[in-house]
Amino acid sequence: MSLDRNTELLTAIGRSMVASAPAQWEELTLVVSAVHSMMESGLEAKAGDGSVIDTETIDDAGEEAVEELREVMYQPGKGTWYGAKFTVDAAGKFEADFDYDNPPLDGDATAEMLADDQQRFPRSPDHLPDWHPAKAEV
Repeated sequence: MSLDRNTELLTAIGRSMVASAPAQWEELTLVVSAVHSMMESGLEAKAGDGSVIDTETIDDAGEEAVEELREVMYQPGKGTWYGAKFTVDAAGKFEADFDYDNPPLDGDATAEMLADDQQRFPRSPDHLPDWHPAKAEV
């Protein structure tokens, strides 16, 4: 995992969020949920009064940066994240939060999808969440 590459990818994600945002936004939040074979994302833009202006998606370059970030953040035994939340405000403050423990795709990932993800990004038994089908095999 290259810290420089992570920084490049996070910068690309933030730029994609801003480029995809509607006018008059004050805060953008990108929520991502993924397994190896599928990724869902949604971009929410809020106005200064807290109202939601629009819900969009980011451009292809941003989506590719998110997918690559998930790959480069993989750690042997620990795995990689299933969910991520990226936030940027109008002043340019960017934050990222990663979820390694909750079911991806709102719990709708199939056992086959989770097995594929486990094969691509293996986790040791002590890093498998209790809900993961591979946990029963341990």
